[in-house]
Amino acid sequence: MRRLLTLLTAIAVLTSITSLVKPSSVVEAGTLFQTSKPQAVLAAMTPEERVGQLFLVTFQGTDTHDQTQIYDLIVNHHVGGVVLLAGNDNFLPEPDTISETHQLVNALQTVEANAESVPASGSDTQPNTYVPLFVGISQEGDGAPHDQILSGLTPLPDAMAIDDLPVASGGVR
Repeated sequence: MRRLLTLLTAIAVLTSITSLVKPSSVVEAGTLFQTSKPQAVLAAMTPEERVGQLFLVTFQGTDTHDQTQIYDLIVNHHVGGVVLLAGNDNFLPEPDTISETHQLVNALQTVEANAESVPASGSDTQPNTYVPLFVGISQEGDGAPHDQILSGLTPLPDAMAIDDLPVASGGVR
């Protein structure tokens, strides 16, 4: 009987304490703990921009002008990044492959940066949130057909070579 009375008293005390604490809404809780820059950028994005950041897309050619499909995907659909592929003619032939790829990446990033000044879709006043594009290529290091750029890049060691490194120099054990 004494245990039951103690248990009921403890439950009553806990109930009264929890009723005094004001529950915060999800929005309030989110703003209370937004301390990092990535969280602030994410909070400033529209739902369309957040969904667009989930997509990596491919495109044909090297053109980035305002009539191209990649321009539309970056500016209007807010894609998170692009994957450059030799099969999509994103690379020019030797000897200008590296410099032309660098120019293409800069042009894509410029489109994304300029899209910031365009009002977000569905909003007349809020500009798009700038997030640099993630740019990727398939570069496995085994040469053709597994590599997109065949020369001009630092060669990557294969998995066997990485495994053979001593642990002190970065090898994995």
